Amino acid sequence: MLLFDLDNTLFPFRQYWEEANRTTFTSSPLTNGLSYDAFLPLLKMFDEELWPLHVKEAITLNELRVERFIRTMHALGRSVNKEQSQHYFEAFMENLLSSITMDEELRDFLDKLQQSYTLAILTNGKEKEQWRKIIQLNLTSVIPFEHIFISEDIGYDKPDPRAFQHVLKTLNVEARSATYIGDSWTHDIQGSIGVGMNAIWITPRQASSINENLHLSRTIYDIEPCLFHLNRTTTIT
Repeated sequence: MLLFDLDNTLFPFRQYWEEANRTTFTSSPLTNGLSYDAFLPLLKMFDEELWPLHVKEAITLNELRVERFIRTMHALGRSVNKEQSQHYFEAFMENLLSSITMDEELRDFLDKLQQSYTLAILTNGKEKEQWRKIIQLNLTSVIPFEHIFISEDIGYDKPDPRAFQHVLKTLNVEARSATYIGDSWTHDIQGSIGVGMNAIWITPRQASSINENLHLSRTIYDIEPCLFHLNRTTTIT
C-alpha cells in the first residue's frame, strides 16, 4: 500500500496558501493601506510562535488562526477583534479552496500507480476543508472514498502512532507492506517509520536512500525509483 500525505505532497499547498493570502490581504478593508511585504513575515512568525501551543493542545486550530491575525495586525499598529479575525480567515480559506483545480498530470500518475499498488491518503486537518481539496483535485477518481483518512474524523493527528495504525487496521495491511509518502519529517516520516512502515520523504534535499526503509524524493513524480528499491527489500501491496 502507498499511503500519501495531502498538503505539499499531492499538491503544492504552500503555493495556494501564498496566493490566497495575497488575494485576501489585497481585497480586505481590514488591511487596506498596509504593506503586504511587512504583513506576511509577521503572520508566519506568529503562526510559528503559536503552533507549539496547538501541538500541546493548549489552543485549538481555530484559536491559532484567529490569534495569529490579531497579533499580526497589532504589530502593524491596528486593532481587530476575534470576530473580524475569524471573518478574515474565512475569506482567506474560501479564496484558497476555490482556487484548487484538478491536476491531470497528478491524476494520470496516480492512475498508473494504482495499477500496481493499493492507494490511500492520511492527512491532518479539518474534515470539511480537506475533503473539499480532495474533491476539487478529483482524487476520488483514483483513490476510493474508504481509503481516505482525515485526522479530525479518525481522532488522531500525525505523528501519533494511532493515526497510522488506524489506517493499517482498517485496510488490513501490515506495516512492513506499506509505504508512507509525505513532506514533513516529524509528522510523516518519523511517524510512519515509528510504526514499522517504509517511508519516502518528499524534500528538496538531494534525493537518495538513507536506509533500506527510507528514501528521499524531490517530488511526488520522482518516487518510482524509490519504490523499485523498496520492492527489492520488502513487499509493498
